[in-house]
Amino acid sequence: MAHFMHRTQSGTWSVCYLFSPSDAVSVLVIAAGGIADGQGVAAALILGASAVQMGRGFLRCPEAKMHPAYVDRFAQTEAHETMVTRAFSGRPGRSAAAA
Repeated sequence: MAHFMHRTQSGTWSVCYLFSPSDAVSVLVIAAGGIADGQGVAAALILGASAVQMGRGFLRCPEAKMHPAYVDRFAQTEAHETMVTRAFSGRPGRSAAAA
């Protein structure tokens, strides 16, 4: 399984890995992870995704009713300060790493 955002050996991020199988499979390809704005959505769709799933970007909206401390943490967290965890649902998910 490929991911939308993939860190290469040189330390750069790439979106190409997700879409390479989209022409070879007969199922919908949904891009998820690392998409935070309209440009990311457009790029995913142009590269072959059937749909885009966004999550963390909406957590900072007032409707999410998150505590201001969490909102501030999300705003300041860089990609390299995150980790994959199964703590929330038992399935892999990305979270801000604890200091």
